[in-house]
Amino acid sequence: MPHNPLHHQQCDRCAVVADGSESRPYLRTDVSILHRVPLLTLALSLAALAAWAIPGAATALQFDRGAIAAGGLWRFVTGHWAHWGGDHLAWDLLVFAVFGALLERRSRRGFAAVVAGAAVAISAAVWLAATELQFYRGLSGIDSALFAAFFAQLLRAAWRERSLLQAVVPVLALVAFVGKSAYELATGATLFVAESSVFTAVPLAHLVGAAVGVGGLILSPQGGAGRLRSTVRNLQPTDPSCSTLSCSGPSASPSSSRG
Repeated sequence: MPHNPLHHQQCDRCAVVADGSESRPYLRTDVSILHRVPLLTLALSLAALAAWAIPGAATALQFDRGAIAAGGLWRFVTGHWAHWGGDHLAWDLLVFAVFGALLERRSRRGFAAVVAGAAVAISAAVWLAATELQFYRGLSGIDSALFAAFFAQLLRAAWRERSLLQAVVPVLALVAFVGKSAYELATGATLFVAESSVFTAVPLAHLVGAAVGVGGLILSPQGGAGRLRSTVRNLQPTDPSCSTLSCSGPSASPSSSRG
């Protein structure tokens, strides 16, 4: 039915998408824009800052083998948000914020799954395979999971497009990660954080984190499913009171250690 200008009214919650001769109300893209803001990455980054800034917080949150054995199981997760100092925190948080935001913008659920899976898997690996470590702190293992997941996604996209050029950057990034981990395993030193008598690197945490990141991609639904579901959600009809005659607008668009 043709649009009647006499019934043309603004509706803040609606947008009209033409479908042949019929127009229907849809949600505006405000929800889509909000969905793209990496809220979880921001919240978890602030948690790491708070754990560093609040006196005693890092000690209360760190992976502590004795405390975990006594029932403090939360330390399996919270230990990753504790750090040994400003330099340690700065590098870990920079990588977490960048790759966390990149992944969360693609899929918030996928980002949360990688972070949760890596947090538990890394702590379990430290508990079982690094029994000499009494304490563990740091986000670098989870950073490794986010890094590996992001570049593995790019590599999978390049594979689907059969594009060697698109594959160059993710392949180089993943090879560089393997080289960094091999260097740390061989020397016990770190590349990006200054040497310290307070903590030592734990390459095991980085390798386990990367395995979780790549494994999560392998087990995830095939490409773009998260973005497709997001687009479909944004096109769901809104309030029934917002009818085709009361809505107008543009079309909606889719010893101690650290990690």
